[in-house]
Amino acid sequence: MKKYIYLFAIIIASSSCNKISYKNNFVQVNVMNDGNAFWQYEDFNSKKTISIEYPSFEIDGKTIIAKTSSINLQSETRDRLQQSTTIKLTGTLKADSTIHLNLTFMLYENSPVVRFRYSLSSSTPHYLTKVNGSDQLTYFTINTNNEYQIIEHRLSTFNEISHSYNLQDLPLTNSEISNGVDRMGPIISASNKTHTFLMAYEHGSTFPSIFLNYSFAADHSIRLKATKGNYIDKQALHIGEGFQTLWFQIASCKGTTNDLSKKYRTFILNDFCLGKESRIPYIYYNTWGFQERDKWYNKNKYLTSINLKDIKKQIRRSHQLGVEVFVIDAGWFQKTGDWQIDTIKFPDKLKEVKALLDSCNMKMGLWFSPNEVAMSSAAMQKHQKEIMKKNGKIHGPFEVWETEKSYKICLVSSYWETFADNLIRLHRETGVTYFKWDAINQTGCNEPGHYHGTIDNTAEDRAASYSFLLPEYMNKVVKKLLLTCPKAIVDFDVTEKGRSFGLSFLEVGKYFLMNNGPYYDNLDISIPMEQWSNIFVNPGPARPWIMRMPLTFDTWIPMVTMLTHYQADDPISSQRINFASMILGQNGWWGDINSISDSGVSNIAEMMKHYKNVRNDITKAQIKITGTPGNSPEIYEKIYDGRGVLVIISNTKGHYTYITNTKVKKIEYQSDFIKTKIDDNGFVRIDIDFHKPDAAIIFF
Repeated sequence: MKKYIYLFAIIIASSSCNKISYKNNFVQVNVMNDGNAFWQYEDFNSKKTISIEYPSFEIDGKTIIAKTSSINLQSETRDRLQQSTTIKLTGTLKADSTIHLNLTFMLYENSPVVRFRYSLSSSTPHYLTKVNGSDQLTYFTINTNNEYQIIEHRLSTFNEISHSYNLQDLPLTNSEISNGVDRMGPIISASNKTHTFLMAYEHGSTFPSIFLNYSFAADHSIRLKATKGNYIDKQALHIGEGFQTLWFQIASCKGTTNDLSKKYRTFILNDFCLGKESRIPYIYYNTWGFQERDKWYNKNKYLTSINLKDIKKQIRRSHQLGVEVFVIDAGWFQKTGDWQIDTIKFPDKLKEVKALLDSCNMKMGLWFSPNEVAMSSAAMQKHQKEIMKKNGKIHGPFEVWETEKSYKICLVSSYWETFADNLIRLHRETGVTYFKWDAINQTGCNEPGHYHGTIDNTAEDRAASYSFLLPEYMNKVVKKLLLTCPKAIVDFDVTEKGRSFGLSFLEVGKYFLMNNGPYYDNLDISIPMEQWSNIFVNPGPARPWIMRMPLTFDTWIPMVTMLTHYQADDPISSQRINFASMILGQNGWWGDINSISDSGVSNIAEMMKHYKNVRNDITKAQIKITGTPGNSPEIYEKIYDGRGVLVIISNTKGHYTYITNTKVKKIEYQSDFIKTKIDDNGFVRIDIDFHKPDAAIIFF
């Protein structure tokens, strides 16, 4: 029987203030409300306390520090599935007793990460304002000292070389801090080598489109401030739910930044996501890789292969390769918006496809473009007022992958529920549980009358509000879907820049991180119009160089959340390189899998069998990387409690020796051209001779 350790509250009341405390095995949250610190995060392990000061808002043209006259427990709820407790507190502002401040905490049984958010409401007319035209909101302030090394962990820089988002760890110098620099984050860590803490916010964008900034000062205070779009001018606090902030995070541990990154990574893997199925290391196959090859190599159309016969053929071969989630990309539907199955291509509405997938113990996935609605669709008739417009100009119509022309529809409107209802209907009708979302750009709508501003707001204010609120409404769709389909996996395609990339979507799903990498024009190379515009589309070692570049995310964000598709083409050396890269967490196949030789299929199936025995350990393990993509050798170690994998990749002929950083239990499988020896302490020495570009794999 699983043991549950519940949080408990200690409420201490006095005439001047309340003190409310909650704790789990790692931390205690103390709501002080004493005029200085609003609340404190107390770390049991390091015996350190972090004080969080009051937020401040511009209300009715005046900046108000949200000090409360009292703070009271409103509700406490426990979620057994999440192993979490949510505590809601409420109070009234000292500056005006008709304005209410609510504070919500989420604590997790097995994590030092505390999530929190604020909301404002009022019983009489009050408004958030922007007297100088910009957001005037400070979410929190934390004071530190000069003993701490501050590092920005930026997730959302789009690297044009790899055509992908990548992690940047950017230390701040003392001169930068003393001169009051701003940094985007979303994660900021502070470490003095014996104690480390972090702060983070749950949103997303592409740098340098910045919606929140950490502001640093010479007194070593760190403030998280709104920069744009966090609210609209004259946003009413007395109407509806008033104003609610994003979720924020605080975490702490004894030790270094690396110690805390392991704990934070575990939180993202095990605790954070409502869609638990998205954290299981399934092997995925997506038809788009072949659809592109069929277009450019066979001179067919993108949708030629999207039919019952060809899909069944790909399912059978995918099963041989160990695939567990089979995704039909663009082309399965009649028209966007209504998302009805194309009965010319699939006369029985995917019933035979689903039956074959079930017999192979595989899940079904479908592609969607959430913003696009066909001109003749019922959804268009219902949501004409929700068409996306910029300065009154309509987006489209545009052809969507050889289907009917579509308009862009704003998701920050009532349309979000129509789209969610269509996903739920398709789950009930077809059994689909994987939903790939494509082409959701973060900019494009400043039309009044949606949920991001009125005619009384400026076009700039409405545009910024749309971009800021889009991640929230995407999450709303997934949360509604999960109520009906708790095993749904929703995968947001961020293969192009200008999309919402950050912590927000990881609360509900995962990312489709990379497609084919860069285009020719990314590298200033011109090509004819009728040539495939991606560079890295062929088998061999080059494509995986690009695909492996974002593996550094795994220090903070598990790579199981960032699907990337590799190619299983012959020869065996190319298959080993692609397989070895894929199993480090990105877990996707695509391409012309039906052209793989029988021996190639057998080789992959044999390696896949051993991978599946240890894949949960690989997923738990934080990556250790030696070398960089394209170097010789590249070494990737993912070993958890003695089990996992070591991958060595070389592009150059030669002899290499490596000794693991982590102890192992025993060797379960190794490539046949390497020599290994476990020493008395449990570390492994590997000696290997490469004669050509290849990869060596050892499972423990």
